[in-house]
Amino acid sequence: MAKGIHQIEGSARLFREIFQETSSGDFGIQVKDGPLFRCHSRILTASGGFCGKVRQFGKLMNRSADHDLIPAPKEYFKLMGYHRLLEDLQSIQFSQPVERSALNAGSITSKLNKREDPMKPGFSTAHFIGGTMGTVKRADPFFLAERYELECDCELMAELLRFIYCGKMAFLDQQPDSDKEAEILTNKMLNICFAAEKFSVDALYEQLLTWFGKRSFYVVGEENFADAFFYLQHFEHQATEEHSRNVLIKTISTDMLGNREQFHAVTRDSRWGSLPVAFVENILSFDGMPISSETEILSLIERWNANADKSKSDIVRLLGCFRPNDETKVAMSNWLSLMGWVDSKGHIAEVPGLEGLARIVNGKATKGKKPRSNLRGSDLEEAYKAMAAEKAQAESGKGEDEVEATFYHYRGKQVLAQGCSFNLGAGERLLQADTIRDSGLSRLRVALSEPRSLLWNPEHEVFVGLSYGDSD
Repeated sequence: MAKGIHQIEGSARLFREIFQETSSGDFGIQVKDGPLFRCHSRILTASGGFCGKVRQFGKLMNRSADHDLIPAPKEYFKLMGYHRLLEDLQSIQFSQPVERSALNAGSITSKLNKREDPMKPGFSTAHFIGGTMGTVKRADPFFLAERYELECDCELMAELLRFIYCGKMAFLDQQPDSDKEAEILTNKMLNICFAAEKFSVDALYEQLLTWFGKRSFYVVGEENFADAFFYLQHFEHQATEEHSRNVLIKTISTDMLGNREQFHAVTRDSRWGSLPVAFVENILSFDGMPISSETEILSLIERWNANADKSKSDIVRLLGCFRPNDETKVAMSNWLSLMGWVDSKGHIAEVPGLEGLARIVNGKATKGKKPRSNLRGSDLEEAYKAMAAEKAQAESGKGEDEVEATFYHYRGKQVLAQGCSFNLGAGERLLQADTIRDSGLSRLRVALSEPRSLLWNPEHEVFVGLSYGDSD
């Protein structure tokens, strides 16, 4: 342990040196159109796979760097507004050539008569007419062993290097004072999280995921937390390493949903229905999910299928996460009846997509798994109030005479499906299963959506016809 602390303290003293032209660093990281960081390969190598990733994603450059053609860190940081990084350049003026010294800033004559310094490291008398024959070249003591150009954000790369050298990263300690600052901090934390994974700075990557799972909700607020959740879920498919992908999935499916407030922020978001079925299944299988009872699983599945664009097989797959007991079996039975998948006698409809539903109904799919009720105290009371409010809203939104009808999905004379939501093809039709025997006014509400598109195509014309009498 003492050795590790000593190494961190020693490398921390070298961090500010990477911004200077006279650095003893031998590993150059050139930000495209930005400054050059002269790093120390021994320190970078000790951090893990960082050097290998720089070589993988970077463009190999000439090992000699002409700083007259490279933006100076101080001017570049001022231009980009990197105020935190400017604090690390307090003594950089002592390593600058006299032409770029602050003492020479006001001399107009020196700027007009500027000539290349013949004493600077690497100076050569070679030119394009005479070539290199008979030329004199001064030795360059700052010749790099390797130099790579990276297309990345300069501030993010500097913070990655700060963590490698000093064991800390500036964004982790920031506390936003306004909604705008909270949004900016969220974006910075997301971007550096992606960069830490890309360049294999594993220790920082784990700290950032812990921040998102435990602290981000209270630091940046509910809205930014929800944005971060869905950005991280999307990043799952861009992770460069399998182990980092697994850690990411664990964080967003457990830690970020570990308490009721965070769980509520995500599951009530309109983007909940856009999550892939495998990811939702991972969430609904979590033993520590903050729910009052298993009936909430049914509500979450309903909300996930709010646009009626999910297949029956996917819904059945999620129902496999439901862990029934004597009380919740009734709720499960009623839910399936409303979907038109189970009749009053408990018989499952013989339609495609419902394979495996029998094992869920009889409890074999979740045998040995204890039903979840993880809320206590005020969280439990709030959950009950929310469920009561939802039920009251659903009942008030539905007319007194409005009844959920069940339909059969036909292709010719073959029954394809039964329920209240379908994907219709050419030559297919729906037949209401419940016969209308009473006189009066009946209304039919039809909701249309395109499963493969988020928005309805205005050029897509649809005709909905209604016929009575003969079912053929």
